[in-house]
Amino acid sequence: LALIHARLGELDLAEQALVAAEKEYKSGLLRPHAAYNRHAWIFGLDRYKASVLLNKGKPLEAEALLLHAAAEMPRVISDVEMARVKRDGSTRITDGTLAYMALRNQTDLAVAVAQQGRLTEAELLVRNALIDGIRSFGRYSFYTGSLVSPYVRILVEQGRYVEAEQLARAGIDIY
Repeated sequence: LALIHARLGELDLAEQALVAAEKEYKSGLLRPHAAYNRHAWIFGLDRYKASVLLNKGKPLEAEALLLHAAAEMPRVISDVEMARVKRDGSTRITDGTLAYMALRNQTDLAVAVAQQGRLTEAELLVRNALIDGIRSFGRYSFYTGSLVSPYVRILVEQGRYVEAEQLARAGIDIY
């Protein structure tokens, strides 16, 4: 909810949702299954706080949170796998949702870096996320399609309007 409010520019509502989420996280630590969710909560809270900061024009602070969230992702995957094994004996590899969350975090990081004027670095981050998305989900996946917009945004910020339009049209083709 915080992420949606932040992206809509409703920062007061986003911050209220963050306070509620942090309260829920802290109360949830006492629950038996908390060990399996702790890193996912940290990942999510970092992303949502970063989204609010990006919309407040504080990209440096957002970047730090997004880097921290990225560092949590391997633990999130490990926790999910451990919970699956404990629950049903399954040892299957995590589905694409977690991979997608990691790629979206990377595109958010690219936006934070771009807002600091580091456009070449931002483009590298967002391009790699899109390439990884294509490899992981295929060209015509919803996941892949949603990774196109941040790349278009970076190209526009670089003044590369023709390339941005071409990529945007390719994104429409994906959907």
